[in-house]
Amino acid sequence: MSSRTLAAAREPRSPVALLLPGAGYAVTAPLLAWSGAVLAARGWHVEAVTWSFDARSGEGDPVPLIEEEAVAARESARAAGAHGPCVVVAKSLGTLALPWALREGLAGAWLTPLSTDGAVRTALADAGPEHLVVAGDADPFWRPAELVTRADVVTVPGADHGLTLGDDWRASLAAQSAVFERLDAWAAQSDA
Repeated sequence: MSSRTLAAAREPRSPVALLLPGAGYAVTAPLLAWSGAVLAARGWHVEAVTWSFDARSGEGDPVPLIEEEAVAARESARAAGAHGPCVVVAKSLGTLALPWALREGLAGAWLTPLSTDGAVRTALADAGPEHLVVAGDADPFWRPAELVTRADVVTVPGADHGLTLGDDWRASLAAQSAVFERLDAWAAQSDA
């Protein structure tokens, strides 16, 4: 488990983004890699977490490790000289950090959150408009009917847990491009 800087802050007060991957979805996979690129282009410090465990194995609660890694990534960014406001950009398993982020007062972009998890669902209910939530309506982990939130929610029609639309790569690319535009707009509000 570790974190590495994907993009260094241009200025000490540049915002910091912590990228938290899924169980089998690394920070080098499209949704997180492009999210990091969007934020880096804005001059943000981007700190990417890597881990090598399989939460689906049922061995223990992954939440303490996820929170520990998020804290370590934030400390790593600070040690690198990035002292601006901090946000979380998480995919799938990484969204288990949402309750921690709320406790820490950190906004986040939550990509395909595990809304089937009770703690995530409760945290989404407490999340305000400074949070961006993106999910596909064909994602079995996305249950919007069971959710009430003030967060900015984007549901991608026909998209699965990877925000892809079956075998149609062009439609998947277009849908993900629209997601990155929303992320960029969200980041612009976080810059303010």
